[in-house]
Order: sequence, then C-alpha cells, then structure tokens
Amino acid sequence: MKREDPPGVWYFGIIVVAAQEISPLAVGVGETIAGKFYVERVLGQGGMGDVVLALHTALGSRVAIKLMHPELTADAGLRLRFKAEAERGAQIRSEHVARVLDVGEIPSGVPYIVMEYVEGSDLGRLLNERGPLPVPLAVDYLLQACLAIAEAHSRGIVHRDIKPANLFVARRPDGTALVKVLDFGIAKTLRDGQAISRRLTNTRAILGSPFYAAPEQLESASNVDARSDIWALGVTLFELLTGRGPFDGSSQAAIIASVLSQEPVLLRQCRADLPEDLEWIVRRCLEKNPRHRFHRVSDLAERLAAHGGREAPSIALRISGIPGQERNETIAASTPSPLPKANLGVALSAPFATIVEAAVIPLAHAPRSDRRNYWVLAAIGAAFVLAATVVALLVANLVTEPPPLPPPYLPPPYPVARTLVVPNR
Repeated sequence: MKREDPPGVWYFGIIVVAAQEISPLAVGVGETIAGKFYVERVLGQGGMGDVVLALHTALGSRVAIKLMHPELTADAGLRLRFKAEAERGAQIRSEHVARVLDVGEIPSGVPYIVMEYVEGSDLGRLLNERGPLPVPLAVDYLLQACLAIAEAHSRGIVHRDIKPANLFVARRPDGTALVKVLDFGIAKTLRDGQAISRRLTNTRAILGSPFYAAPEQLESASNVDARSDIWALGVTLFELLTGRGPFDGSSQAAIIASVLSQEPVLLRQCRADLPEDLEWIVRRCLEKNPRHRFHRVSDLAERLAAHGGREAPSIALRISGIPGQERNETIAASTPSPLPKANLGVALSAPFATIVEAAVIPLAHAPRSDRRNYWVLAAIGAAFVLAATVVALLVANLVTEPPPLPPPYLPPPYPVARTLVVPNR
C-alpha cells in the first residue's frame, strides 16, 4: 500500500488541514512580478502558497516563483518560516537541490521566492506509473539524494520531510538522470538560527509526512537530528524497491501507532529477489532507537554503493568528502540488528581476541617466580584461539552467500513529464 498525501491535504503542525476551496492567487496570469518576471501560468497550489511559471523578460529564461497565500501573510511566524525556506535553499549549493535565485515582496506585501524551473517528474509519480524500481536504479536515485542531504547536514540543516514525492528526477543536458531534493520548507537548523527554529516549531508538533517520519519526530519535531533524515531515507528506499511502505495501517493514526510500536515489515517478504545485505541496510535505517541507526549519510552511502550502478562508488566517495561525513567516530555502540553473513567470521573471532589479551597482558606485571605459570596459560589460550578461528572460518564458508548482484541497470529512454518542482504540503 502506497503512502501518499491525499489530494488537497497537507500537514502543518499537528493539524491535518483539508483544502475546501482554491485560495485566490496573489498575482494573476499575465501580470509582472518585480518588473521583470512575467507570469505565464499556474503550476500548482499548496498549503503554504502557490507556484507559478514566469518568464524573465530581460534574460528570456523561465523560473518558478512561489508566493505565500495572501491570507497567511499576517502571521509573523509563517512569514519567518517562508523566509527560512529560501535561506536554507540558498545555503545548499548542490546540483541536487533546486536553486533559490531571488526573494522579495510584491506591492501587496506577499513574499515570494524565485527558484530554478526544472522539468521532470517526482519519484512518487514514477512509482505510481512504473511500480517498484530495479535495485541499481533505486539505489542510484537515493545516493543522489544523499549528496544533497549530506551537504544540508554539513550546514546543520535537517530536512524532516524526505519522501519519494520530494525527490524530483530531471535530466542533465547529456540525458543522464539528475535527482533534486525538494521542499526545505520545514527543515530545521541545528546550529545557526536555533532560537528561530524553536519559536517556529512547537515541541509537540508533527512536521512532515507521518508515513516517513522517524519515531522521535512523531513524538517531538523539535528534537530531530541527522539520524531522523536517515530513517526517512530508509523508508523511501523501501518504497522505491517494493512499491509500499514498511509499516501497515488503514489510517494515518494506525500508521503512526505502527511506527512507534511495531517492527517494520521485512524487505524480502515484499520482494524475495532483493539481496540479503540490502535488507540489513534498510533495517539499520529503521531502528527505532536513533543510536542504533547509521549516524551519518556517508555510512549509509558506503553500504549502498555495492548495489548501485557504475557511478554509485564515486557518489559514495563524494559524500564521504563532505564536511562532517568523514569516518571519525564509531557509528553506534551497539545494535540489535544482525550483522551481514559476509562478516560472520570477523564477528565470531572478535571475542577470542579479548581472551588472548586477558591471558597475555597480566604476564608483564607478574612476579618473576610466577611467570612460568603465565606462559603455560598463554600457550593454552593461543591454542584455543587457533582452534576457535578455524571453526569460525569453517562456519563462515558454510553460510549461504547472498545472490549475486545484477549487472548495472541502464533504463531505456522514456518521455519525461514536464512538471515543476512543486513541494508537497
């Protein structure tokens, strides 16, 4: 069952607001904004504002302009949030984020954001049209999104609303797919602007789509960090691979209860041909305790790279070079998730290294008269370690390896829907 926001419904705070009628536009088709942006048509309407396609009369280029709903402009907090969306988008200088080109206000006082206009389709629509994606394609799309999210994290920004509908697939001039992460409207700044972020986010509010929100985000949207985005990346990957979400429920309330209290559906129960290691990766993303998840996007990308296409390893390497994504700490102290079977030999032999250390280290501090006994104990310990290592290697060789990866997937060319980057609300 796919998890989508119903038409005309958006999430704001803890309230789900249904649009009863279309709000009047702040500007009409045929009008000009800031003396240079000629409005050609309306591209979409959401809970926070409208998006129009406009022609830059001096440069001849087209842009997307997001204007706040006129009836919301009297709310100072919402104006701050609207302004913060533009600021965050401008900070992230990745090709995988829609660029913010300008901001301003029309004479009536309605603020607007000028963004690059991108043609393509979001992954939510692609899933509806095509169903589950091939493993290399799904992984490549997610890794491209990881590049944008890793840069956001390096700047202290948590997205808080990652989902297929907010991952937009465009095309580069050479025809290759380019994924852009949309909608930083509810992103949280962890460092700069912390005070503003706290004022805008009620500690009991749920921001984002509950189907993709981590347990801690459902409990308090103000306490999320980078690991909450990693949860959402795991849910998104699950859906790209299976066409459904990892938690069951017939209503939004049931889904939230399932996220908070139940274990996710196993990936390979929904699609048996998927590699076993991929299921472990998704489970690691979906640990309810944030301490047991991947701590950095680079940790997730490193594990995913083996399942992507030809460019996947280089994308993972680029992510590891982003500030804050370097390997300079332990991922997690402990985790209830099983280790991949490929690492079983290492996992079995690790405790025996402790036995050797316990047997040999006291020898240096023992009296000379007692050292002969210690040498005997050390020899026994070494023999035990040797035997245990042989057993571990035999067991590891008996374990069935995961099925081999398919060759890199090259998707056939297909007509690309001409759609704007319109954030979901």
